[in-house]
Amino acid sequence: MDVQDLERLAKQFTENAVKIQAGDNLLIHTRGPKTLPMAQAMKAHAESLGATVQMDDCGSDTINRIFTDNPSQKDVDDFSKREMD
Repeated sequence: MDVQDLERLAKQFTENAVKIQAGDNLLIHTRGPKTLPMAQAMKAHAESLGATVQMDDCGSDTINRIFTDNPSQKDVDDFSKREMD
């Protein structure tokens, strides 16, 4: 899917399905790198409409970026606590 198609789909989804308006708060939950282009297009369009957008990517790429090759027990505990809250 090219960029223009993503932008058109994001516009249609944010305006018609979700009905985003100025002042709305939106959480876009993604799971992994394949979902990011669409999520980013939706974020950009929702922000252009005046919404505040937060993105939450819980895919394995995110977890891999958080931890080094040898995470400490504190790293693991902190990550688990954040995910459980």
